[in-house]
Amino acid sequence: MNLFFLRNQCQSRMKMLGFVVLSIFGWCPLAWGQTEQAGTADRRAQRPEFQYTVHFASESGLDVLVPEKWGVLRASLMNGRSEPRDLLCSMYFDQDPSLQFGRQVWIPAQSILRIDHPILIPKCDPAKGRSLDLHSLVIDRSSSNEVLVRGEGEGLLSDGALMVTHHSQNTAIIGKPSGSADAQPEEISDLVKACRVELGLGNNVTWLGEPFLPPDEIGLDALDQIVVADDRIINDFAATAALRRWLNAGGHLWIMLDRVDPVMLSMLLGDDFKGYVVDRVGLTSVRVDEAPVLSGLKGMIGETVEYEDPVDLVRMAVADVNVTHVVNGWPAAITIPCGDGKLLITTLGARGWMRTWPEGAVRPSDPLMTSNFRPSEPMANVSDNFFRLRKPELLHSGAIEPQTREYIGYSVLSWSLIVGTLLGF
Repeated sequence: MNLFFLRNQCQSRMKMLGFVVLSIFGWCPLAWGQTEQAGTADRRAQRPEFQYTVHFASESGLDVLVPEKWGVLRASLMNGRSEPRDLLCSMYFDQDPSLQFGRQVWIPAQSILRIDHPILIPKCDPAKGRSLDLHSLVIDRSSSNEVLVRGEGEGLLSDGALMVTHHSQNTAIIGKPSGSADAQPEEISDLVKACRVELGLGNNVTWLGEPFLPPDEIGLDALDQIVVADDRIINDFAATAALRRWLNAGGHLWIMLDRVDPVMLSMLLGDDFKGYVVDRVGLTSVRVDEAPVLSGLKGMIGETVEYEDPVDLVRMAVADVNVTHVVNGWPAAITIPCGDGKLLITTLGARGWMRTWPEGAVRPSDPLMTSNFRPSEPMANVSDNFFRLRKPELLHSGAIEPQTREYIGYSVLSWSLIVGTLLGF
């Protein structure tokens, strides 16, 4: 008994001595393990279980929001739990809290999900400014009871404000803006801005330079004109289909064929476009003439302009289209009606359609109405038709829905009538 007590006492003293020695040298396994576990617990405590963020732009970078038109916002959701969640994201404005726009999403465990959230911008008074208060909330539908989700340290309701534009016309360019790695030349935006300023529309232009373009026409509803200046959309079939539907619904589309592959025309028009590209040349002397009319009368002869750096011209043969201007007998500007919309095709480079301001000319003092260039007379005629307002819908789909239901609608028979008929047989 005494030996057993002495052995235990020696083992206890040896452990105590080892602990003291290790403590002197600054390392203790037990203390380090406790510190590591505490740090991990702190990091887990700092990581929220759920985060919901609304970005006031779409995945394509389109931030044009127009009252009484559809717009698309981007939302980010982070699920920090170890199980997936079935959520319902909802947004509404102060103007009508009873009208909410929701989207149901499923987000896996330990993941981040980014979605596009369509909303209809309400009507607002321009005299009250451009800001609209937006509220958003998230409902968890993973269990039988729907509950509002509260973010870590956040409330149940997220508030924000988005900026709308009251411009009557909005133009976007599909291409890379200046400053990016594969940016388009400045001449493209200079030409579009010059045309808008000449018509008194302002020099505001939106660039669609993100990797993802709007996959449906709802994301393009706020735009009146779109200029295609690169081939990126050719490999995006969803964006091409959305652009085609937007065009036929009344949009105005401008394809700069000197910057875009001609296959774009086949993707948009199919067999309706009868034409092919012959070759591509560079011109140091450019004269844009009006195309002759069907009666045989020749159009107005344009002014000849010399260039040190050649201007590209895509020479193509076309049929059954309206050629408005030609260069050396080759089509330079082509217009094609597409449903309720208009398609403009230019084969001459942007520099051939604009001129520098003449010396001594008085420029507008308004910074929104300034431009470094002015469109040439042929382009002024072309842009006057292109930058017109989109025609409103002749008859809204909601107006004919009740009448349509009367013709194609049906009602399900009650079970008592079915059972009674079977019993009768």
